[in-house]
Amino acid sequence: MSLASCGTPPDTTAPVFKSLKADSDTYYTNEPFRLNVEVEDDVSETLSLSVMITAPSGAKSSSTIDAVTLKEDGENEIVVTATDEAGNIATSETLTINAFDPYAHWTSEEIALMETSPGFIVPKSRFFADTTTVSQSQNMGGTILGVIIDNTGLNEEQIADYEALLIREGFISNDYELTYYGSTILNSTHINVFDKHVENTSYHRLQNYYYNGDYKIEARFVDYVISHDWDEAYVTSVVTEAYAPLVPAFTFEAANEEGILYLSNYNDIMASMGTIGAIQGKIYHVTVDEISTYLDKLAELGYTDGSIDDLIANETTMPMYMDPTTYAMVMIQISSYLDASIPFYTIDIMCM
Repeated sequence: MSLASCGTPPDTTAPVFKSLKADSDTYYTNEPFRLNVEVEDDVSETLSLSVMITAPSGAKSSSTIDAVTLKEDGENEIVVTATDEAGNIATSETLTINAFDPYAHWTSEEIALMETSPGFIVPKSRFFADTTTVSQSQNMGGTILGVIIDNTGLNEEQIADYEALLIREGFISNDYELTYYGSTILNSTHINVFDKHVENTSYHRLQNYYYNGDYKIEARFVDYVISHDWDEAYVTSVVTEAYAPLVPAFTFEAANEEGILYLSNYNDIMASMGTIGAIQGKIYHVTVDEISTYLDKLAELGYTDGSIDDLIANETTMPMYMDPTTYAMVMIQISSYLDASIPFYTIDIMCM
């Protein structure tokens, strides 16, 4: 008897697949998901698993079972290969998973509306209702500001799914804007605001909320700066060099290191009101004394009609200034929202 005949016979049996599935039959393109694989081998303690994906176009790509991502819209075929320690290979049956490209399911008319304004395609949820509509949003003067996506029919779980999609697509929740809209939009729930940075001070914005039973999404192109210090260059770029000297800087007290100035370009929104330049400002982590100091500064420059007493009594005040030589007019309305989740003041600047 040879020595070889006394040893363990070589392993020539391939692993056996018992099941291959995913938690869902549909995922967004570029949404990572895990495959649930059950495979057995009587000898090997460790199996090497690899994933091969065949896209609708026939293109192939590899993946791991923990982070499968589908690149093309439509039905994708997935096959898993298991290799045991002896090199025996088993191949699973084909698992078909549908991929939903969030940019590929709008009509050509809807895409045209979005490309006109806000200038970007809104990611579409795979749960949007068939009755979902896309229409232009306008200011009172008819200036197109973006689009409103209406009657999407999402429930709470599907809203969470959609917001997760937005985050994967590069949008970030704007908590300051959320605080503002949560205090100013009436009869609405599930309010959220997502911004995606484009360049410099420009962003793509999606403002989402339930109103009268419909889940609405307002898409706009926005421009803003958020900082502790008054951004003089930004203010000048919005209200023009002629008006900038008439708009004094707001400053926090030296001890206040948490104060936030959030200044947004409102020229498009206010265009029908005859303004030359318009800024909507929001001031967070600010004291009433700092607001009072600013109102005193406005009064010293010749602004009239505004006072801290008026603001405290009515939650709003509007100092106004008119240049006696050029008749240029500036109105600065300051309002308080002290019951908000993050108390804040607004400072709306209108140059006319």
